Amino acid sequence: MTGIKVLIVEDNPLALEINREFLKEDADFTYVGAASSGQEALDFIMGSPPDLVLLDNFLPDFNGLVLIEKVRQFNSKVDFIMVTAAKEVPIVQKSFHLGIRDYLIKPYLKERLLQALHDYKRFYTKLNQDHSYDQEGVDAVAKAAGRFGSVQPSKGISSFTKEKILAVFERFQDGVTAEEVAGEIGISLVAARNYLRTLVQERVVAMDLNYGSLGRPSHVFYLAASEGKKSKRD
Repeated sequence: MTGIKVLIVEDNPLALEINREFLKEDADFTYVGAASSGQEALDFIMGSPPDLVLLDNFLPDFNGLVLIEKVRQFNSKVDFIMVTAAKEVPIVQKSFHLGIRDYLIKPYLKERLLQALHDYKRFYTKLNQDHSYDQEGVDAVAKAAGRFGSVQPSKGISSFTKEKILAVFERFQDGVTAEEVAGEIGISLVAARNYLRTLVQERVVAMDLNYGSLGRPSHVFYLAASEGKKSKRD
């Protein structure tokens, strides 16, 4: 997949820099520029359209919703993720009616933006496949599109972090402890245990006991698909 080109429309220099740094967390996204006003963003998109715009609604000349309406007059492909302090119901409603892909309310957690980018990448990849669609392929696009702005199944649980945890199992094929998960992806031990418990409940991950040399059992987790083989830690 070629890099997803991202334009950041933000008139706060600090917020702009933070979003630029967050983008570096995923190599599949390429920062192509910034705009501090609606007109500057409009000129940029007309000259060199990005794939995705991270858009603040509060701009010095006209707001983000007006920008989307102006862009749609000549470009239907550019996607938008709202990143704004606006919480008013009419603004949120109109944003989704205009077809935005996600809506983040400032201040937001870094993980929430990374999740939005991750979800968008999934949608973008499925939409831009290089062969014809069958019904299953179209259904996959629709399912990916439906992830945006969705409520997580459990409080504090994000699909982005869950997939990072599952990636850990690729490196720890003999099983992994909650402590190792926490250290590998940089979350608290409590959070690691919460995610692992959720994955066990979803039957994605299985759990075993390792008694170790001191006889005190510890929980070892491994992918449920590998449940037939016991951990080599025993």
